[in-house]
Amino acid sequence: MKRLFFFLVTISIGNILSAQNVGIGTTAPASKLHLVGNLLQENGTVTLNNPASIIQFQNGGVNKTYLQLTGDNLRLGTNGGNQFGKTIIRMAGADRVLIDSTGNTQILGLQDASLTSDGYITLGSTTGRNMILDNNEIIVRNNGGTDNLILQNDGGNVGIGTGSPSANLHVNGSFKMTDGTQANRRVLTSDASGNATWENTAFSNNDRIMVRYNGYGTDSLIDGTSTVYDNGGINFSIINTRFTVTKAGLYHFEGTQSKEIDGNNSSTNWIQKTMPFISVNGGAPLALNSIFSIYKIGDIPYGTGTVKFVVPFSIDIYLAAGSYVLFKMTDMLSSLISQPVAPGYISAYLISE
Repeated sequence: MKRLFFFLVTISIGNILSAQNVGIGTTAPASKLHLVGNLLQENGTVTLNNPASIIQFQNGGVNKTYLQLTGDNLRLGTNGGNQFGKTIIRMAGADRVLIDSTGNTQILGLQDASLTSDGYITLGSTTGRNMILDNNEIIVRNNGGTDNLILQNDGGNVGIGTGSPSANLHVNGSFKMTDGTQANRRVLTSDASGNATWENTAFSNNDRIMVRYNGYGTDSLIDGTSTVYDNGGINFSIINTRFTVTKAGLYHFEGTQSKEIDGNNSSTNWIQKTMPFISVNGGAPLALNSIFSIYKIGDIPYGTGTVKFVVPFSIDIYLAAGSYVLFKMTDMLSSLISQPVAPGYISAYLISE
């Protein structure tokens, strides 16, 4: 009986070898080893000895993805006919890295970038100098401490809001700098080393003027003027009461408009409105400030003197070289009581060019 079994096995092996293919789970093997079913390999290795070894994955007999040895390189990804598939790396049961057919890469990290956590990507050793990134932050570290982030060290420009920067840092739009020295009406200055801070405005001798006026007359223009201080950069014409600038820049104008009401005649109800305007190069007047008051009989005891209204105004405005500014002072009083005009002043200076 043993001889018969050995004879049958020998015949069977001979038939398989003669066909050059081995089939497991199939009677029609299509390759050297054709397995239909699952494969379990324990306590060993699988070696592919071929300079172009490839493990091909199919779906319905169509090539979809693969692993391949190409010389010294490992290639993995999707086949040429698979334009919609992605190479996906999963960690802890979740998709973490996705690469589509165009090469676009998406990293779905969980860690925030900080001095103690590594963000989505770490470039460099965590015990040395490294840069980390998450979805909204870039940090450069050195062994858990802070370090410098350097841009374009070998040349080139950095653009914010522009695709064609023309300076080392080109910002197309606004920017904000807060270092503790900022304050209203300060300007950005630098020391000899280029370190910038916010400083109070420094005035040139050519860029300041102050004019005192006694009132306002024809067309509500200031009248009875006298120039208190003038260094030439902002010229004032007494004839037409124009302030004319000699250079382009941002200018600050300020002053007061005043009005007096004679209380000796305040025997009726009255309304007082005082409003200064500014006009640039003969353009439409722009209201600067106003006081609107309603007084009734008895608010000012009859015969007790005058009430003075003072309206301060100020404006920062950019002017081209040669531009001129006019100030017009208007007021309204509802009753026909005495309303003398009180004096005021206007001053101007150049903030920055």
